[in-house]
Amino acid sequence: MSNARNLADLLDSTGDVKSDALDNVPAADVVNDTTPQLGGNLDLNSNNITGTGNIDITGTITADAFALLASDLPSGAILQVKSTNSYIPNEQTISPGSYYNFPSVTITPKSSNSTIYIFTTPTFYSRSTDGTASDTWIYLADSTNNIQVKMHEWVNYSDVQSHFGLRLRYPFIYPFSNTVTTAREFRCRAYANHSSKYGRIGGENMHSIVAIEVAN
Repeated sequence: MSNARNLADLLDSTGDVKSDALDNVPAADVVNDTTPQLGGNLDLNSNNITGTGNIDITGTITADAFALLASDLPSGAILQVKSTNSYIPNEQTISPGSYYNFPSVTITPKSSNSTIYIFTTPTFYSRSTDGTASDTWIYLADSTNNIQVKMHEWVNYSDVQSHFGLRLRYPFIYPFSNTVTTAREFRCRAYANHSSKYGRIGGENMHSIVAIEVAN
């Protein structure tokens, strides 16, 4: 029987108190009433509803915003995507034993238990004047933690005409583990692996680097 709303819920037709009248008396608070019901709209009056439990509603929820915790998402869910796109107008010669740093991307992780996938497509360019005994090594680097992973070795191209060259674009992707929620910077790096000969990267193209944070 539902909680009492009027006198008829307490008295029978002869005016006597019903035997189960006390069962119909509303509880003094919602803690003791295990099935409270609203008689109208609930006005929060600028306050919050807090606690641990579930909300089971049949109907529509309308709100200005929803907050979804990264820890509530399933493994493999994409938490965010950041990217940097920079036009490199000219090819770049890399001095022997030196690095060329491509433009970086910065991401502030939403979870301290995630993986950050770095995807980029640097362009390799080689001229015979660079020296055929030299290689250009490509790395994906976690600049924040001074960690880099070797992805590829580009062997310099040889041709009788020094102004000719070979230009290729390679896609690279690598997963970096993440345990922080502070900003991290990533970039692609090219290294001229020789003591006297040069490395080179291609220009006249858009260089993109993408950081994708995924829940573990």
